[in-house]
Amino acid sequence: MNYMICKWIGCENNAAVKATMDVNTAFESFGGKIVLLWKHNRKIIRNIEEIVSVMKLKHNITSSDNIIVQWPLYSIKPYNDSKFIKFPHKKLICFIQDIESYRYNPNNKGSLISDIHFLNNFDVVIAHNQGMIKFLRENGLHTDIVNWEVCDYLIDEARSKHTIAGGYQICFVGDLKRSGFLYVNCHDFQTHINLYGQANADKVLTSQLSYNGIYAPDDKTSMLNGHFGLIWEGNCLDTCDGALGNYMKINNPNRLSLYLANNLPVITWKNAGLAKFVEENKIGFTVDALTEVDGILSNMSTEQYNEMIENVKSIGTKIRKGFYAKKAIDEAIYGNYSSI
Repeated sequence: MNYMICKWIGCENNAAVKATMDVNTAFESFGGKIVLLWKHNRKIIRNIEEIVSVMKLKHNITSSDNIIVQWPLYSIKPYNDSKFIKFPHKKLICFIQDIESYRYNPNNKGSLISDIHFLNNFDVVIAHNQGMIKFLRENGLHTDIVNWEVCDYLIDEARSKHTIAGGYQICFVGDLKRSGFLYVNCHDFQTHINLYGQANADKVLTSQLSYNGIYAPDDKTSMLNGHFGLIWEGNCLDTCDGALGNYMKINNPNRLSLYLANNLPVITWKNAGLAKFVEENKIGFTVDALTEVDGILSNMSTEQYNEMIENVKSIGTKIRKGFYAKKAIDEAIYGNYSSI
């Protein structure tokens, strides 16, 4: 039997929940069993549920079973993440969703060292992309690694609308309050952006920005309007800055997969961990600064754009079906991989 241990999913409509659920669905196609540590987020009930879940798993699992941990678990003590390392198992696999020690505080070397030490207890680690693999190796990870390549984004069908008439437009889905670059008034970046997310009441939108509500992946009437999906972090147009901008160097942003699943080519930072994937598959383009976008789009022909769309459709079909997570899990469980 294959077991996947994951955090409480809850009912929130956000990228973290969507990513966990989609990996669970991909895993269940192998006939595996999902182990939710808890189902209620009230502290006392949660603590009891987690202890019971861990005790049941420890009782049922054998040395012929594979354990996959979707990490981080945000579990409680004493049943913290490291408890599962001591369980009997055939193969112990870590499926990384985030590296929290580096995500919000990249200068905290102590926490990162602790995380790497924890990850070295696994037989195999599934990492986001080549950028994350390089980062983990440079910081002391010795175990085998499988490349996830890109996040999956499970939806029934692509939902986007775009016509070339009137010029190219961009859509941006995300946390509008933390995306300071959207509110920088710069004459060198005039491409229209359609915004999706929780409205930022503290900011007045310029003429190049249009608020379009919240994109809901489970709502079939929810539609993305634009020709390209933008992945950018920080407070400026010249580069991706701040902790989250730095994290883009190793992360697979869920919003990139959201765009591709909806048949939208993407625009992202040239130093992003997924920049090579975008360039090699010709599913969009990368830039050092957002001020480059106007010039690139003004010189892009309909034929060039349609070629990108065809490439995106091929990748998008795989993303909507969970292809990349299934492939990574298969490689990790059955050993169809070489050490990276």
